[in-house]
Amino acid sequence: MSFLEKSDINVSTLFNWGKEFPLLDQKGVEIYKVYIKLVGDAEYGRSRVMALRKSAELRKKLNNLESDERVAFIPEKESIEKDKLVELIIIYSMSDLSKVAKKQMMIVYPMDIPSDATLEQQEQHQAIIDNFDKEYMKVFNESLGKVIDNKKEELNKFDADQLYSDLVSNLINQLCEQELNNRFNEYCTYFGSYSDAEFKSKLFSSIDEFNNLPTEIKNQFIKHYNSLEINSEELKK
Repeated sequence: MSFLEKSDINVSTLFNWGKEFPLLDQKGVEIYKVYIKLVGDAEYGRSRVMALRKSAELRKKLNNLESDERVAFIPEKESIEKDKLVELIIIYSMSDLSKVAKKQMMIVYPMDIPSDATLEQQEQHQAIIDNFDKEYMKVFNESLGKVIDNKKEELNKFDADQLYSDLVSNLINQLCEQELNNRFNEYCTYFGSYSDAEFKSKLFSSIDEFNNLPTEIKNQFIKHYNSLEINSEELKK
């Protein structure tokens, strides 16, 4: 979003930013009109707290060796060879490894050229900019490769028991983060759904009512909520 002066923002618009969406059946035929708006700070906070509680519940189950969730999502140690453990840890650590690789990259975006640059200089500068994304990815991949090699070397110093412990920890964290994000999206969508264009009548009486929707219908609600974007032009007076 482009920078806006404080005096140019219609603050009241922020509290009622929503749209009407068609709810479709399996054949793509509209069956109902829904009204969804972005939640305010209070409901955003409630959604975050409720999602954190669900994440904590899942973490507790995943740490319980006898739980169904543990059996379903965490592989048994005896079923994985050491080299596979290293490979899986790398995969589940890729987000963190990518961040390290970006910090270690030696590349900067091309600087602006003087306003009195010649046409040829402008053409050359534009060619550099056009090629920047390709060059960036080349440097990033090289940096990431080095980070992964260093991580593998580090992991190979540990025994299978330690590697398995690290794998379980990474896997549980990833599953809980996914649970947090999914639940947060659900709660925000639940709070932001209305039955009227004025956004006064909540569409659902409880989160259970929302969660009991058929998956295809529920996903439409979440998709519509996530599609809401604040356009700076519409915030201006």
